[in-house]
Amino acid sequence: MSGVFAALPNVFLGAFGESMTWTQQGGAPASVTGIFSAPTDVVNLGGGEIATAAIKADFREDDVHGAARGDTITRGTIQYRVLSLSRDGRGMISMALEVV
Repeated sequence: MSGVFAALPNVFLGAFGESMTWTQQGGAPASVTGIFSAPTDVVNLGGGEIATAAIKADFREDDVHGAARGDTITRGTIQYRVLSLSRDGRGMISMALEVV
């Protein structure tokens, strides 16, 4: 990646990032900086409401090279399993997570 977008991952992680631990299946834990989010949404289903959360974490692609579904991310004392990965084409990777 080159040009104006080359520095964006470092800018975002420097401003909003926090330390987490990434563990590949069968691998050793590694400290990485990521941006954690768990936005909630309330859905109305026939008179009742259900709250949902879409837990995810974003990392610099180079920091989690080889990341795959089933890896784990630990934030504080809570461990999450990676459900899916999405690359943005600009050096960042987003992981959809679920609590283990």
